[in-house]
Amino acid sequence: MLNLKLYKNKIAMTIFLEILFTVLLVLLLVFVREKAIGYLYEVQGLGGNIGVLEKDLATQNLTSYDRAQLQSSLDNMNSILDKGLFLINFVLPISLVFISLLFYFFIWKLTSRVSLKRFIFSSILPIVFILTTSYFILSYIAYRYYFISESPLLMLVISIILLVISYYFGLFLLSCNKPAKTCFRIAMSKFNNFILPFIFVLIVNIIYFVLVFFLFFLTYVGASIIWPSILIFIIIIVINIQRIYLFNKISKY
Repeated sequence: MLNLKLYKNKIAMTIFLEILFTVLLVLLLVFVREKAIGYLYEVQGLGGNIGVLEKDLATQNLTSYDRAQLQSSLDNMNSILDKGLFLINFVLPISLVFISLLFYFFIWKLTSRVSLKRFIFSSILPIVFILTTSYFILSYIAYRYYFISESPLLMLVISIILLVISYYFGLFLLSCNKPAKTCFRIAMSKFNNFILPFIFVLIVNIIYFVLVFFLFFLTYVGASIIWPSILIFIIIIVINIQRIYLFNKISKY
């Protein structure tokens, strides 16, 4: 009876943490999007002024004041573009990595009592491959819309394969309270026993991320987010039950 109560409390706490993580994730994405849109509008406003001044420059109608204003507008535009690039290239990925490590450390700490050192060791490769996979997905979208000339499809496939492999072994490192080499041997020798549960975990996690980004899109168009939020809540419950199930299954070996 006590074990059942502890099990329910553990599930409830991890579900709460994952819901909080999801809320912060969506808020972070919305914040970055709104800041980026604001920078875009500023650049467009400066672009109109620069266009007028450039026409005057072509006809030699610019005064010294106008030339100074043109240079100031160009400097402001470059500054805004630098802010936008810094936001997207540094602030967003670093923030995503930080909140992911923070929340999932506490989630796995509750689940398996994993140490911080082991958690970081187990998570570093999956996080790297998540970031590279996201990068190549965006690059592939850019390729499909003719923004870049070379297809990144091969690199995208390689990144996805490496992500799946690192995630599989990472689950064993997080769940198995044994030396890393022993965990790797168990993961390989018991592959047939875990392949179906692992595939189910992958499918549910993919559904989770698709729903999160769909919710993020709905916040942009101003549509209702009630049903996607309910679906995400259900998926989070499933994810946490899966996590406890896999931990119990792996920790037996």
